[in-house]
Amino acid sequence: MKPTQTTLLESSPAIESITIDPPAIETPSASQFIDLQETANQLSSSAKGLQKTALETKKPVFVSVQSLIKKLPLLEVLPPALTIFRLRATDSIFVADTLNVYELDGKAVLASPDLEVLEGFGFGDYRTGINGFCDVTYKGLTLRVNISVSDSHIETLIETGVKGVDGSGIPSIEYLRKFPQPEIPIYSDELPQNQALTIIGTGKTTQKWDTAMVDIQTPKCVVFKNVICNSELEKIVTKHGLGSKFKIIGKRAKVNKDGVPIDSEGKVNPKKPAYIVQIADMQGLDFSDL
Repeated sequence: MKPTQTTLLESSPAIESITIDPPAIETPSASQFIDLQETANQLSSSAKGLQKTALETKKPVFVSVQSLIKKLPLLEVLPPALTIFRLRATDSIFVADTLNVYELDGKAVLASPDLEVLEGFGFGDYRTGINGFCDVTYKGLTLRVNISVSDSHIETLIETGVKGVDGSGIPSIEYLRKFPQPEIPIYSDELPQNQALTIIGTGKTTQKWDTAMVDIQTPKCVVFKNVICNSELEKIVTKHGLGSKFKIIGKRAKVNKDGVPIDSEGKVNPKKPAYIVQIADMQGLDFSDL
């Protein structure tokens, strides 16, 4: 009989996992085991307060270990400030992410939803595939977390007709997706406008499209890493390099001939339009305030 697992809401229906025949992996003892994948599903469907915040702010909501200790006391062995869930809203559909296994610098690593690489965890059983998981251990507690597999591995599974690969210990990096690097679009509201921004890092590109990125610093020494360049900013980087300065002096949504916002492919998309961002080269005298 399958042991009872610790969940966020005891009254919520259990979510059955897909079984691969023959079953190669047994669920760990329930006494020191939490299925964070199942808990994430319950969080996304029942945490009304977090859902409201995600919708109103249009930003992810991060949930720490400390905020869940009363509901999940077994978590007390983990660092209280550790981010264990991230709840996000997409067109009123809520998705909660939890700890995840990636490949970073040729190694399998465990990371929190806010992309902090975590140390001190051991690896147990895992299963790749769309419904995969990885069991990790910390101070006697076993957590079932996500395992992020690469597109090439998914293609291999589809071609061979295999649902997933079972294993134990540290997952092979040939199965894993690369650790996602935070990337900030040049049109992001996070970036200040009409301030002289200094380029302090170059030579990086986006993971998906290989677009140039820079690290920048504000006059108050606030640093933004992995800012995605548009063509104007890339010209400044190429011409002046490290230490060069620029300003974001304006931005607007890209529109079609009828004035309707469109995306980067030219399709009507008022919710997620492409943006035109005006950049001022600050290597000469600054007349932008006149």
